[in-house]
Amino acid sequence: MSSSLIQSSRDYRALIYRLKRASPGYEGLHDFVNIKNDTCERAPKFTIFTINPNEQEESSESSTSIRPFEGTAKLSEYLTHLQDQGGSCNIFLVENICLETIALLGGFFDINPQFFADHVKNGDWFKDSDLMDKIPALPSSQKWHDFLQVRFIQSLTVSKKPVPTFSSDAKYVPETGADVVQDPLLDYVVPDQSSTRLPRKAGKLTPLARNNDDLEFLLCTKQSITVWFGKRRSQDEGWNAIFLIDAPFELPPGRASCGPPVYRSFMRRPTLADPSIEDIGPHATNREALVRHLKERLSSDSLRKIALSDCFFVLGDLYQLAGSNWMVINEYINREITTIEYKLEREEPGFRDLETYLKELYIHRRRITRYIELIDETKEQCVKRGPRAWPRDLASPLAAEQARDWEDDFVNLHDWFHATSLRMEKNIRLLTALVAIGEGKQSLVENHGIARLSLLAMVFLPFSSVATILGIQGNFAPGEDKFWLFWVVAIALTTFVVGIFLLYDRIVHRLKAHFSMVVKVGSGNKRNNGTVDEEKGPRIGQ
Repeated sequence: MSSSLIQSSRDYRALIYRLKRASPGYEGLHDFVNIKNDTCERAPKFTIFTINPNEQEESSESSTSIRPFEGTAKLSEYLTHLQDQGGSCNIFLVENICLETIALLGGFFDINPQFFADHVKNGDWFKDSDLMDKIPALPSSQKWHDFLQVRFIQSLTVSKKPVPTFSSDAKYVPETGADVVQDPLLDYVVPDQSSTRLPRKAGKLTPLARNNDDLEFLLCTKQSITVWFGKRRSQDEGWNAIFLIDAPFELPPGRASCGPPVYRSFMRRPTLADPSIEDIGPHATNREALVRHLKERLSSDSLRKIALSDCFFVLGDLYQLAGSNWMVINEYINREITTIEYKLEREEPGFRDLETYLKELYIHRRRITRYIELIDETKEQCVKRGPRAWPRDLASPLAAEQARDWEDDFVNLHDWFHATSLRMEKNIRLLTALVAIGEGKQSLVENHGIARLSLLAMVFLPFSSVATILGIQGNFAPGEDKFWLFWVVAIALTTFVVGIFLLYDRIVHRLKAHFSMVVKVGSGNKRNNGTVDEEKGPRIGQ
């Protein structure tokens, strides 16, 4: 490592320390950079995608180059010789970032520390526990940033037995097992601390069973990809880009296994006539997926020219990756709603089942509200085609068309999630009404029980009363000559009370009819004795 690179990394750490003292918003970045004990056992992974604009060969292999490696030692070596590459453009795909990577890249490219601070923020997306993580920059300040962040939810299926996953060379690799339960009282799962330096939580989604189906457990993992673009300082042409990508979510060792990300591939369809696409399998990491799609996006000279003049064109695969993952989450939520509707239609759920369904929909409604906010945030990036500081070509019709296509994707995603939210609201109202009806039925059952107890008390009331009255010592005591009077009086009074109870409604009805008749007769007599009829005037003969 050159002395200038070492000095720039030291200066960058010092800058972060000064920012932390001036603003609490940089406290998370400062703690990440100055961590004393790094529990992660895996080195950061890098893939450098280089675009060489001066190549004239027709083959895309000579115009683009891909260099994967691990560890910061090779990164410092590459940065030392980066200035000798002329007008080339470099895309640094960084997975599982470490403190040394932040110091090297930040000091070498003189990057705004807020770029790294936004990425290492590890607060909950659905709660307001950490206030500083929730305060965004003003829109007037954001438009001058040279970075942006794309956040989305990625779904992972979890099986109780180990399942094979795919690696970058399309070979099966058995994944270690994991216990997905952890704390059953929590609605999230924490990843293996030894596999990532940013332990972002994953929400648990337990599918409701229908017809005794044994559906796979699902984890909804938070994914954050932060992108920075900057012009080269030594040449007029070319730019450098950094993609900060979260490490793949891995469960702690246990009894279950986590499969690859679930989403529909958005690559062009392979055909028998064009077998050039060999790497068509799913990828375990987003870094591998982005590398695969960048190779296709920059496969021709015309596409590379657009990317050199308009860097937002390079982000198309990132937005399609995020949009594809959002579609999966929407379908999973709709499946849960369909299952609840099926159970309400075909089965007779109990009161507790209705409460469970209602709580499940409340959780999804809280999450889907945040999902729509993240989708709108990403859509706005497509509308503006990135920050103003990025190199762009406003005259390119293809770049503008691509940006409109990605904007339309997220507009459709917003509409789909909004339709899901409306469907959820209808079911919540229905379940609320059914719960209210269930509570009413339960109250009726309790009232009938109280009535039975009241009847039973009414039956024993005469016995207790007579026993009290005849409890006087003498001829009425048990075993004496007149003890038979106790039974005669008690049975007679009991029969009388029960009869009154049974005939209560009839007696009340007859009394009301009698009194109403008396009232009518009395009012008629008063009218005959009067001298003036309000309707007909004075009577004749009076």
